[in-house]
Amino acid sequence: MPLKKTYTLKEYVEDDPKVIQVVEEREKLISELQLKQALSEPITDEERQRYMMLDLQAPDYDISDPFGGPIEVYRETAAEIDQFLDKLIPKIREWQSRSKS
Repeated sequence: MPLKKTYTLKEYVEDDPKVIQVVEEREKLISELQLKQALSEPITDEERQRYMMLDLQAPDYDISDPFGGPIEVYRETAAEIDQFLDKLIPKIREWQSRSKS
């Protein structure tokens, strides 16, 4: 039974194919590098460079934590969450319509 991935809100609603491709490629490379480390195989400079390039291209899926900040930071965080919840609603509706079929 394959493991199921846990997504952040921003990651789950990502819909840019180029970004999705970068994230998937980075995750695949991370898995390969972890396997090499577990087998005590060396990681090449090219592999390190490829990882760094992919990591720079991948978005930050964290939502900022406004705790202790000024009210404006709370408002910005609320707007960020609202933006991604707006993208989540169609995904939920799509999932519901598929589960009814």
